[in-house]
Amino acid sequence: MGAVILTSGVVWLSSWQVAQSVLEFTEWRTSITLVYIPAGIRLVILLVSGLWGALGIALAFPLALLQVFSDVAWPEILAYSAIAGFVPYATVLAICRVAGISRDLGTLRSIHLPLLAAAVSVTGAFAYAGALVAFGRFNAESFLPDATAMAAGDFLGCFGVVALARLLIAWRRKRH
Repeated sequence: MGAVILTSGVVWLSSWQVAQSVLEFTEWRTSITLVYIPAGIRLVILLVSGLWGALGIALAFPLALLQVFSDVAWPEILAYSAIAGFVPYATVLAICRVAGISRDLGTLRSIHLPLLAAAVSVTGAFAYAGALVAFGRFNAESFLPDATAMAAGDFLGCFGVVALARLLIAWRRKRH
């Protein structure tokens, strides 16, 4: 359990660090990236590790947050961390239950992945944009465009990572 939490946090934080340097050109404005690869990594972590993966992401998130906003108070850190780890996890659970999807990676069908990616992207982006407005980081007038841009970036990141994972799994199965 502790190893899963630690590994999840390190993997997600590493993906965030790589995305910050490699995909910096896709940043629309602070906290909004038009191709957000860590969202895809997060989805894979949540599908593989469940609640423990969500906890690892939530615990690692402050390290990323403090690199973006240096003047963050504890209530803000806790809110953003909960959004980063637990809102997507709750969304995965809800979509799996409503759509009758098994969280077993072996039974996921191709149609399930875009559905999960879209749902996680929308709920996470709107929750995060709402918190940014609530804490005075963004203007309320820009909520809808900001949340929409975040959701699009998260979806593109999720779709890219999940598509790559599916290709690697298919390639590996063919080799064996």
